[in-house]
Amino acid sequence: MNRTPIALLLSSVAVSLLATPTSAQNDDLLVVEKRKDLAARTRMVNQLRKIRVTVNFEDATAREIASYIQFASGKSVNVIVSSKTMKPDDMPKTTLALKSISLANLMSVIEQQTGLRFTFNSGMIFLKPKDEVKGFAYLRMYDVRAAVFAATEFIPPKLGLRPPDSEGDFAATEGEPKPINGYDIDRLVELIRNNAVSETWDTEGVSLDALNGILLVRQTVKGHRAVREILVKMGAVPAKRRIVLRRPQVRRKAVKPPVEPTPKATSKKAGKGSKK
Repeated sequence: MNRTPIALLLSSVAVSLLATPTSAQNDDLLVVEKRKDLAARTRMVNQLRKIRVTVNFEDATAREIASYIQFASGKSVNVIVSSKTMKPDDMPKTTLALKSISLANLMSVIEQQTGLRFTFNSGMIFLKPKDEVKGFAYLRMYDVRAAVFAATEFIPPKLGLRPPDSEGDFAATEGEPKPINGYDIDRLVELIRNNAVSETWDTEGVSLDALNGILLVRQTVKGHRAVREILVKMGAVPAKRRIVLRRPQVRRKAVKPPVEPTPKATSKKAGKGSKK
């Protein structure tokens, strides 16, 4: 049995999946530089997604942008312009006209247009140049042993039977072990490096290693999401399912309103004596 066509088919499917654009999830928004801020950062992004604004910026400075975001958030968070290499007035300006956009998406658009980055540190938001941002990278392990498992083809036993117009027994040659989905661990690592935040793997504090079918990935929040998206599309790890717990409905018996007693009719009895 020749498995080469199957491996090529799976390879083409995987490449097409990797080329499919994914929906923006504000992963690069509010970069975290310390582990302790991870949970608070998630809550802050969710809060910013719920706030919708309409903006009309014309050459807005970094300080004006910070003031507007702080005001739009209900002054629930401080937004500070910070830089070690340039003055706030020298930072790129932005011109925007957007209607009914979430505050989180607005900040993402500002990042793309200006090259500045919003970071999250100790409950405060900082606006700074991209080159001064160093995101916190943490280690996570991905078990991909089932995806890169190499299996050999089934070899039938010799039964002493001879097919028609042939000499000798049914012959079967043992093939080399091949991964089930067409990718070994080295090929999988190469795909991740080339398709998941490829510009970050050579930076300090980021790494990607493999050991006995386990991927050891040290990346930022955005990097881990990109790695997991590729592994899910390739079937290497299961997709996360959102479980919604519903409260059981309790049927209550209808309570009848109390019935007020009807007043009894009173009759006046005639007197014993009658006036003549």
